[in-house]
Amino acid sequence: VRVIAPPTGANLGPGFDVLGVAYLILENSRDTLSGDVITARKTDKFRGVKLIDVINNPGLPIDSQNVAQAAGQYILDASGEFLGVELILDKRMPIGSGLGSSASSSVDSAVAVNALLENPFPRNHKKMLEAVVHGEAIATKGLGHADNVFPALFGGFVFIEDLNNYHYRRFLGGERMYFVVASPNLRSDTGEMRRALQSAPYDIPGLVKLTSDFLKRYLEGDLMDTDLIDLSKFVKNGGKIENVIDYLKGALSLIIGIRNQSATVLGNAMMTDKIVTPVRARYIIGYDNVKDAALSAGATGFIISGSGPAVVSSAYSQRDAEIIGDAKRRAFERNGVESKIYVAKVDNVGARLI
Repeated sequence: VRVIAPPTGANLGPGFDVLGVAYLILENSRDTLSGDVITARKTDKFRGVKLIDVINNPGLPIDSQNVAQAAGQYILDASGEFLGVELILDKRMPIGSGLGSSASSSVDSAVAVNALLENPFPRNHKKMLEAVVHGEAIATKGLGHADNVFPALFGGFVFIEDLNNYHYRRFLGGERMYFVVASPNLRSDTGEMRRALQSAPYDIPGLVKLTSDFLKRYLEGDLMDTDLIDLSKFVKNGGKIENVIDYLKGALSLIIGIRNQSATVLGNAMMTDKIVTPVRARYIIGYDNVKDAALSAGATGFIISGSGPAVVSSAYSQRDAEIIGDAKRRAFERNGVESKIYVAKVDNVGARLI
């Protein structure tokens, strides 16, 4: 079997670790980008899952430290079936781009190995969710996170309601929601970017939990009253409670924009994060110039995709998106950085057998 999983964007501004989206790169985009592709085949040579080759990126490990082998082995172990599976990874996505490269590989492998089982798991089975999150944990050399892997697996927008219990909600993208991704010729290490957040004057893990609970309550028809919460406990020396309030309001607006399929509401909400984005923006050469260029060209919003360095803008039409993309490319060039521009819609399908 062969499987392809789409590029993804996590966080969307004030949705750090709880929101993500799958990108469908349009064929007539200025540049082209495909998700990673995995070929999996049964073998009688051994038992277990073994990555035997990586195409396009031979420097990657070909062992249990590769997310593809790790996620695939997790599924096979969970199944209890005695099977040998060889994997070939076609690494089409740039590593450290902020577009869910490791997520694409993890999801590819889990779906491919699962397809070879005599009794495959349903796509939304907890073991499938555990497998792809396990792959992300290998990639980050730490805790696994679902904000890239769940959109790659299911497509659409995904809200991570409770990662400990693998609860999530999925929303479809609308016809008039376009994204313009600018991927500069820079590289960000996901683990390093997470460690950089330790310098932010906020309790990031606590804020993630608060945001998840806040959005969950809203989706259940019971909006949390922030006046009854001691928000000061999420603020360290140098931080501002006002930024926490704006963050929560922004996260709520993200959900409203997604549900109403409004590029304007979504775009405005993306730019309300004054907690995570400022830390990561420092690592992207020309960030402020590119942001100004995108907004001047008509973007409805602008934010870092995942941990960066890719930056994404929202737009109402493909034509608007193309104009915005050219403006972002030129802005990066003025800062001495080459970039690739991808015009995308929401991929509402996710990983698929090809």
